[in-house]
Amino acid sequence: MQTAITDHQSGEVICSSCGTVISEQNLDLANPQWRAFTVEEREDKARTGSPVSLSQHDMGLATIIGKPNTDASGKKLDTNTLTAFKRLRTWDSRMQINSSHSRNLRKAFSELDILRDKLGLTDQIVERAAYIYRKVEDKGLIRGRTILGMLIAAVYIACRDSGKPRTIKDIASAINVRRKEISRNVRVLTFELDLQVPILDPIQCIAKVANTAMINESTRRLAFGLLRELLSSKILTVGKNPMGLAASILYIASKEMGEDISQEELARAAAVSEPTIRSRIKDIRKSLNICPTS
Repeated sequence: MQTAITDHQSGEVICSSCGTVISEQNLDLANPQWRAFTVEEREDKARTGSPVSLSQHDMGLATIIGKPNTDASGKKLDTNTLTAFKRLRTWDSRMQINSSHSRNLRKAFSELDILRDKLGLTDQIVERAAYIYRKVEDKGLIRGRTILGMLIAAVYIACRDSGKPRTIKDIASAINVRRKEISRNVRVLTFELDLQVPILDPIQCIAKVANTAMINESTRRLAFGLLRELLSSKILTVGKNPMGLAASILYIASKEMGEDISQEELARAAAVSEPTIRSRIKDIRKSLNICPTS
């Protein structure tokens, strides 16, 4: 009877009858790749480290000299060795940011962590924004501009790419930055990097405005139906502000469903002006043949 014997030291699988090597250099998936001397250490160990991320200046690939001042057996280092390791740790931290490129990315991505918390960004948006900012740094577009300004523009474009209804006004009010500065930087990025920024989805805009204004579900459903009719005609949706269009449709739907909500409340929820809503309402009613209700 022929059986396969595994030599764990050489990683070979050998036939017990004739000695033929069936396979070489097998991966040892059973035994760990680390040393642990206690049960607690063995439970805390893992095969993998942190994932690679574009939102870190070194993408999570750099290695560092650990802080424990002990050797592999757990004994404390002597004075001379400890002094040498402290010096090595200092140079190791300096080497990680030894260029202006590394320092720029480190500062930018620390700001990106702050923006993540202020705007409630998902990991997908953060990674996309970090990718765009790396292209900005590689092309030297940061020269003469602020790091935060270009980073905010990258975040705005990343939100648009991900289909999240974030307007420039929302970001500007959350971060206390002028809208004109964000718009100018967005135009620079789209032109220099040849980016195709998709427009905001009006359906998502309706959901956002409705959640802010606390509109009933029945009114939302009617608004979605009216929007689909407008999208099929492709007349009023081209070149119009999606947030203003969403607020106008919600106002018409609320009047049809008998819900009491004013144009001022919808304008505040959509961050647009009341004249914009009134203008869109007239166009929508004319296009869909909807008579004004008292």
